[in-house]
Amino acid sequence: MIAENNLEAWRHIYDKYAPAMYGVICGLTDDRTLTEEIFTEAFLQLKEKQILSKVSYSLCLCLLRHTHVFARQQLKERGITLSKSPMEETSLIKILCSQHITIKEIASIFKITEQEAKKKLHLEFLELRQQRKEVNSINRQK
Repeated sequence: MIAENNLEAWRHIYDKYAPAMYGVICGLTDDRTLTEEIFTEAFLQLKEKQILSKVSYSLCLCLLRHTHVFARQQLKERGITLSKSPMEETSLIKILCSQHITIKEIASIFKITEQEAKKKLHLEFLELRQQRKEVNSINRQK
């Protein structure tokens, strides 16, 4: 449906993954205006560069990795440097978004089971969704 540019499919992807994508960018910068600009551009690139037509692994992971790599690139181009390297993070989402690494490898690095890694990843994803809802709520109040 995405390949056919079905608007309902794009809406579904946005509704389901936008909070997590936005949260990834929020983790890289505290500037909300910049976050929104980068998020919009990252999402638009999905269509313009047909990124989703090339997905050969988890859609969620693909979207998060694309968002993280794109955001880091945008920040670098704007002269904003990041102090932490991705492997210094304890967030599994941030590591999975920035490294070509599997859940199995992450579990090994953190000395936890794959099931524990998946559970932690799920909880982080839910937390990002909650953060996005809070941002939306604040924006509506303004």
